[in-house]
Amino acid sequence: MTGDASDHHNEGLLLVKTGPSINNFAAATAELTNVKGITTLTELGYDIRKKGDETFAGPHGSHCGAGAPRFDIVTTTDFFFLGCSSPAPTMESSNGDGWIRLRWSPVTAFSASTFTLGPVTGTVERIVIVFDEGTDATGGPDQFGAAILDNIDVNGTLVGQGAVTAN
Repeated sequence: MTGDASDHHNEGLLLVKTGPSINNFAAATAELTNVKGITTLTELGYDIRKKGDETFAGPHGSHCGAGAPRFDIVTTTDFFFLGCSSPAPTMESSNGDGWIRLRWSPVTAFSASTFTLGPVTGTVERIVIVFDEGTDATGGPDQFGAAILDNIDVNGTLVGQGAVTAN
C-alpha cells in the first residue's frame, strides 16, 4: 500500500464523537474542497487506522460502522451517503502497518430521497466526511467513538492536507 508521496508530515484526520450516539446531536465533519462540478464519481475511499491484522469490521482501532465515518455527497439531483461498512468496500487492503485501505469503486451509495442503494447521479456540489457514532453500544462493536483517516481518495486522487507550517 502506498500513501500520498507529497505528505511529508504523515498527518491524518482525527474524527471524534464523545458520548452516546443517540440523544447527543453532535458530529465531527470535514468538508472536501475542489470537488464541486465533478460529473462522475468513479471512486471514493480512505485509509483507516486499525489493528494491522484486522479487517474494516474488526473491533480494534478506529470505528468503522454503517453510518460513520461516512461520505455525505450532495449533488444537483439528490443527497447520497456512503458509510464505512455500508455498503461494504469493494476493495480492502493492508500491509500490516496499522492502516487499512478502503475503496468504493464503482461508487454506490444510499439515496436520501429513496433510501435505496445505487449509483451517485448528478453533478457534485459538496462532499463531507461525517463522524457521528459515539461510545455506546449503538456505535458498533468497538464502542470507540473515534476514527483516524488518511489518504482520502476522490476519483483516484488523494485529497486534503494537514496544517501548513513555515519551515
